[in-house]
Order: sequence, then C-alpha cells, then structure tokens
Amino acid sequence: MITEQRIEYLLENCQGLSKLSHQNLSGTLNELLRLEYNPNKTWGEMGLNDELDMVEFVMTLEKKLDIMIDDSIIEEVFGRESYPIDFISIIRDKKLEKIIPSAT
Repeated sequence: MITEQRIEYLLENCQGLSKLSHQNLSGTLNELLRLEYNPNKTWGEMGLNDELDMVEFVMTLEKKLDIMIDDSIIEEVFGRESYPIDFISIIRDKKLEKIIPSAT
C-alpha cells in the first residue's frame, strides 16, 4: 500500500494523476477489459494481471483524460499488488482539511 507521503510526492511530480478517480478508473477498466472494478481489491485481484493489459489500460486512461503518466510510476500505481487510488478524492479531502481543520 502506498503511503500518504508517497501519494503527495506522486501528485507533485505527475500532474496527470490528479485527474484519476474511482469513476474514471472503473469506467475505463470495464469498457476496455470488461473487468469489474472494486476499490477494495488490488488490480491483480480484479483481473489486471497481464502487463500488456496494464499498459493498454494506462494508455487508454491517458488518452481519455488527456494526461501523461510517467512510465517510472506505472508499476507502483497500477501494478498487480497495488490498490486503486482515487487521487481526486485525496486532493478534495486535503482542501477540505485546510478549510475545516479536524478537532484533534
């Protein structure tokens, strides 16, 4: 599982990730490979086990969302053992935390 610090680093260094949400990950996975999306399962558990399928999935996301995902992070974000990350929700939650700090 990717740490919060690593997610922040990825977002800072790969702007395209900021457009990834469960909705567009789910839609693309289903449309392209006819696989059922479950954010509580790894990509491998959902059936994205073939490296060629993973590359095709990432390329389709890039084209669909008009983004570029650096090759050096593809395995980390979309590898068999990785869980899907809803980067849009993470960004939204961080903005909300700045507006409404939690009472700790």
